[in-house]
Amino acid sequence: IRADDSVEYTIASRQLNRIEWITDNKNMFLGTTGAELQATAGKLNEPFGGDITPKVEYNSDIGSTQVQAIVLNDKTLFIDRSRRQIYVLAYDFNTDTHFPTELTAVAEHITKSALRLGPIGYQKRLDRRLYFVRADGVLVALTYFPNEKVIGFTRLVTDGFYEAVCCVSNGFGKNDLIYVIVRRIINGVVKRYVEVFEDNLD
Repeated sequence: IRADDSVEYTIASRQLNRIEWITDNKNMFLGTTGAELQATAGKLNEPFGGDITPKVEYNSDIGSTQVQAIVLNDKTLFIDRSRRQIYVLAYDFNTDTHFPTELTAVAEHITKSALRLGPIGYQKRLDRRLYFVRADGVLVALTYFPNEKVIGFTRLVTDGFYEAVCCVSNGFGKNDLIYVIVRRIINGVVKRYVEVFEDNLD
């Protein structure tokens, strides 16, 4: 076995849970349908490799849906199995572990129709926002500045139904571009468009 060989590892658990997402956030985090886990090499500053048995530790029992989590610096943001709650997994000094906090607790109504499956739109510049598409075609924006303790949700509606969202870098000094797929009914005919939000910054 060589150090750069792939790793095959069976997680010791009383449940058989499908892995829904994996992130590399200093350590490796795994979101399954029944729990969130953290995988390390077992030794400080040791990389994963074919000659190292990974150490997999339980973090929480929230359970994740099949949407890839987003890494925000040292935090991991994910959607729970019901698709009604958004959580952030962050290090807690009091417990010396990563602890999940529900962001939607401040606005439980914002995901009342549940979130659609699909990528989360992550706008990094100039202001950090995350975008989620609801099942009823409403776009939800999350402004998240944890250091300033700012968490706010906004609904974005249109004459149609949002179906998907993504964010693309737009060059030096400019906002990231927000692209959406929108389903509209034009003269009784269903049409889909790829649209981009207008950048109002001068």
